[in-house]
Amino acid sequence: MKGTGRQPTILVVDDERSNLEILRVFLSSLGYRVLLADYPLDAVRMVHHDRPDILLLDVMMPDVDGFALARVLGDFGIPILFISAKSQKEDILLGLSSGGLDYITKPFDLDILSHKIALHLESAQQMRALQRENDQLKQRMYMDPETGLFNRTYLEGVLGALNEKYNAVLTLQLGNLETHSEMEREEHSGFLKEIGGLCSAHIKKHQGILFRLSPDVCCAILRTSRQGCEELAVRVRAEISQYNESRLLAGLRPVEASVEAKLIPYASMRSFLLGGGSEANI
Repeated sequence: MKGTGRQPTILVVDDERSNLEILRVFLSSLGYRVLLADYPLDAVRMVHHDRPDILLLDVMMPDVDGFALARVLGDFGIPILFISAKSQKEDILLGLSSGGLDYITKPFDLDILSHKIALHLESAQQMRALQRENDQLKQRMYMDPETGLFNRTYLEGVLGALNEKYNAVLTLQLGNLETHSEMEREEHSGFLKEIGGLCSAHIKKHQGILFRLSPDVCCAILRTSRQGCEELAVRVRAEISQYNESRLLAGLRPVEASVEAKLIPYASMRSFLLGGGSEANI
């Protein structure tokens, strides 16, 4: 495929060995890596194991026809091209409605087939590139760039989707950053990133999600009990204490941080974290 430097893999599924051999020779001559399956279950195994870039699928096969197989493999997002002697309009429509991107009738022209394969591979590559860009955009939108934690924007969205089983909040607040140098503020971001990693396992035990709410505040929304809140706060304080001990040994100033975990009624959680209520602006 263009720009990937990788040899595309094509899986050909047909119960006729002669058809498989013709396509193997032809597609290999075009530079493709070719996998062959003469039985539907072998095709399923190869898709799981090898993740081909495109699938050429016969329709008439023993046990499972190509239409049913396409529906099984549809979740993998692999482009499927049917190749079949069944050329009636209803067959073609069934193939396209079963997840096929194209339907090529036998006998077929090899040059036309190669052109269609190239077009569908290029289209699939472009779709993957768009998906990567979309994922990166979402990451930039919802992740704090300095710490890698979820940001306030993502928290706002999550709060709108929570159910009432989320009933507690842990807050971690740093000392007043205005009294620190730019370098120390950068160190605080590093602290939040590191302590987030150290505490993530403890927070996950309470089905928690950790966010950076502001430059000097992190919070986690939790599903836990009063005792769970107390235990979590103790564990996070212990992680911070160990972190500061290592800083002192390195001749660095310890990070001032306060930790609190409390039960918050579900109905009050948004105002508590984002403002607008009596306990807003942590």
